[in-house]
Amino acid sequence: MRRKENKDQLTFFDVLNNEPEILYYKGDVLFQQLKGEVVPYTITGENWLCHEGKTRGYRLQQENGCYNVVTNDSTDFYRTQEEAKEAAGEWLIGKDVISPEQISFTYIEAYQYTRKLEGDHKMTAFLGVMENGDLYIKNFMSYHHVVKDSKKARKSFQEDIERNTNCKIEKIEGYVPEVKRMYRCKDGDSWMYAEARYGGAIG
Repeated sequence: MRRKENKDQLTFFDVLNNEPEILYYKGDVLFQQLKGEVVPYTITGENWLCHEGKTRGYRLQQENGCYNVVTNDSTDFYRTQEEAKEAAGEWLIGKDVISPEQISFTYIEAYQYTRKLEGDHKMTAFLGVMENGDLYIKNFMSYHHVVKDSKKARKSFQEDIERNTNCKIEKIEGYVPEVKRMYRCKDGDSWMYAEARYGGAIG
């Protein structure tokens, strides 16, 4: 048997004899605690050794098709929705957030087009004027976010619409958006609040 070149280097046989156990199997459902949110995922069945063979990774998929990864060492994934909800509730304590129930609009402007990629998918962008005067914005390819109302912010929204004019965009009348919980963004960010998936949203 070939010797290791140094005491910290793993050989093929070391990995074989000390493989981390398989914790999750195809079809298993896990719930991620993402800040104050709970996101359900399904294990796809793919797994691999990672971190020099010290742990195992697994591919996850959401119902909307988005992928993620969990490892044997992950601490933000739970077997039950109840456990994830409890962790999310604890995370929210003392955080600066705006709940969906607190969000209402005095004006909404919305646009939509159909994206033909792996089936027809409706892409929607909207700008909503909140009761406190701030703007709640969702561009076609951006996270939901809140900014101060300004000519610059409104112009940026319109420019995003114009960049997609070749997609046969239609203005939607009477649109009622599904809003998300908004988390305060870190100091210096151009957004005041944003949804949980945005890295700069810290609550």
